[in-house]
Amino acid sequence: MAQIQGNAKDTIFTRVFRIEGTAIALVFALLILLFLMTAPTAFSSYQICMSFLASVSPPLIAALGLTLVVVAGEIDLSFPSAMAFSGYVFCILFQQFDLTFLAVFAALGVGVMMGFVNGLVMTQLGMPSLIGTLAMLFFWGGFLTVVSGGISIAIPTIRDIWVHAVLAGRIGVLPVQFLWSLALAVVIWFILNRHRFGESLLFIGDSRKVARVVGIATDREKIRLFTLMGGLSACAGVILTLDTGPYISPAGMGYLLIVVAAVFIGGTSILGGSGKVIGTVSGSLIVAVIKAGSVASGIQARLHPLDQGRRADLHPYRTQYPPRARGLRPDHRAGSWAGGPRHTDIRPDLCATDRVPDVAARRCAPTGLPPLVTCF
Repeated sequence: MAQIQGNAKDTIFTRVFRIEGTAIALVFALLILLFLMTAPTAFSSYQICMSFLASVSPPLIAALGLTLVVVAGEIDLSFPSAMAFSGYVFCILFQQFDLTFLAVFAALGVGVMMGFVNGLVMTQLGMPSLIGTLAMLFFWGGFLTVVSGGISIAIPTIRDIWVHAVLAGRIGVLPVQFLWSLALAVVIWFILNRHRFGESLLFIGDSRKVARVVGIATDREKIRLFTLMGGLSACAGVILTLDTGPYISPAGMGYLLIVVAAVFIGGTSILGGSGKVIGTVSGSLIVAVIKAGSVASGIQARLHPLDQGRRADLHPYRTQYPPRARGLRPDHRAGSWAGGPRHTDIRPDLCATDRVPDVAARRCAPTGLPPLVTCF
């Protein structure tokens, strides 16, 4: 009798974890509990929680599209450029022509066009998606830099326009963009699990030869797939721009590894043929909560010795190219080197590798030395 009850309990336990996303959702709950104990002030504040939900929406939307791409046995690394390009199109149309929803549709159209071109490149040229989309990432990023001139565009008045309230406003304290991302997650789930297009992607990811045998036009489906990915990336870019306000050219690059990690943490197979949309949602939340929780708990501060080790490794370059060789002159009265900040405060990321900081002129002055020379 006891053995029968034990088997019944095991069956119930197994059935619960067979539900899609249950295991990864449990991991997310445990992380929340952990950070509530280590940083109760931060994680018990509803304002911080709402800001967290608002910030997780753009990478979540991009991760939903990438989930479908990975299910088909492909990868798309060009979505950061689509996010940045769509944000630029929206900002320039809003700033110069006072367009609101037309600017949103134009930005989405640009993302769809970019995804369509990516699909053509992958299918017609026969390039592996890892190499092809990485090349398109830099191609679209360079094209955007040429078109925009590398400038940033501020649109502070966007928060007074109703399009902001619809796409990135608040319903009470709940961010609207998070509700949009959840709605898109529901749509993507139905596409993957209840639609013919999702079934075709699963066939393609499992075996392209079998997919061709059963009559699936693999090239056509891949073009549709990359087009959808471009549209979702543009949607993420528009919401990111509406939420933050200004446009900056590298806006989407910071989400590349975050989105990829969220997809694979959520349980989508790297080999294709299977994917979990609910797992992607939980994976996006896990990546975001780890990042926020590490800051609130002071974990990043404890990693400071690693940064000190990095600086110690760079010490030979400091001695190889002393301040005089970098075009600086000693200022004994100020106790520093003229033309740059104090020697102990100079950071390696202030200037390019062939330039030194010129504080007086507020610019980076050329050193005339090889690119190995850096500012420390």
